[in-house]
Amino acid sequence: LLDKAEQSIIITTTEDGFPRKINALNKLLKKKGKNNVKVKIIGPHEQKLAKKIKGNVEVINKETNSRIIMVDNREVLFMINDGKNDKHNDCGVWVDSEFFAQGLNQILKGILT
Repeated sequence: LLDKAEQSIIITTTEDGFPRKINALNKLLKKKGKNNVKVKIIGPHEQKLAKKIKGNVEVINKETNSRIIMVDNREVLFMINDGKNDKHNDCGVWVDSEFFAQGLNQILKGILT
C-alpha cells in the first residue's frame, strides 16, 4: 500500500502504535519524503521519538483514537480495533475508493484545526 504512494501518505496511530510505526516504516517514509510524497503522521507521542523519523515527514502530536493509513487520497486501510489486545491477530479493512478517502480526509482536516 505505502510503496505505491505517489502524492501523499497520511497515518493516524495511537500512543502505543507510534513507536511501532516509526520502527517499521522509517526507511520507507524517508524514501517517500525524498520523492516529494507528502507524508503526515498523526498521533500522540514523545518529541524525542518524533525526532527519530527520517525524511520530509510532518508529525502532528494529537490524539485521534484511530489507526488509519491513507494513500494518495484514494486507498484507505483502517484497523477495526485499538491494537492493544492481540498484536498478532490484528484486523483491518482496505478500501480503494476516492470518494471514501476524500471524505475521510475532510474529517481528519476538521480534527486538526
